[in-house]
Amino acid sequence: MSAWIPVVDPDVVDALQYLDAWCSAGDSLDWDIAVIAYDVPADIPVHGVRVPAGLYTREVTGGGRHVIALRWTDRDALAQQVADVAKRHAAYLHIDHARPGFVAAHAAEIDRCARAVLALVEADERDGGPLYDAAVRCWHDLHDHVDTNDYVDGNTGSVAVPWGTDAVVDDLGGHEFVTAVQARVDELLHERDRPLSFDEAEAAGLDGTLRDGSAEHTWASLTPRQRAALGRHWACTERVLNPYRGL
Repeated sequence: MSAWIPVVDPDVVDALQYLDAWCSAGDSLDWDIAVIAYDVPADIPVHGVRVPAGLYTREVTGGGRHVIALRWTDRDALAQQVADVAKRHAAYLHIDHARPGFVAAHAAEIDRCARAVLALVEADERDGGPLYDAAVRCWHDLHDHVDTNDYVDGNTGSVAVPWGTDAVVDDLGGHEFVTAVQARVDELLHERDRPLSFDEAEAAGLDGTLRDGSAEHTWASLTPRQRAALGRHWACTERVLNPYRGL
């Protein structure tokens, strides 16, 4: 027996995008699919359409142009589907990796340099910076807005990075350490890319209802002013868990 059944009512399919997402994975713009999951605890009216209680996903493909919806009968199967899409998406976007043994041997230095690079990225996301208003979700996004070499150039004085052949033990051709740092920066950028809830999006001055897989509001998509507004919201509501504290 299948863990899901298709949602055939087009009004319900459309109504799902106005609900707060439970979780999501993938990216219908940069990749081939985005999966947005919804947990509807009780029947809820959305713009005059009744959405029955249950677990749902909206799969958005073709650059956000094609949408199908499924209703899930198995929560574990749904969670596994989202995890599988996330894993395949990460593998698709980030195919350059240093050897695992090399990364393990230099993990502390790689992380130190990656966090220094991330600090440069976030400095450029502030008012007047080249990344202001740019949605930087991963390392590859930077290429559209800045010269990423500026972030990994040890001669800038901004980051004490031991680039160069033989600068790090076992660094093949002088490139493996750079690759490992870029991959770690990518991980740190993705950590900021959690979809915002209704309350968080509204606190940042956004329309918190849009969840179509192509214009999802995340921390990375916010401008500095919106992040500041959201930070005040967290403080006012005494939010216990702030995954972005210190950014």
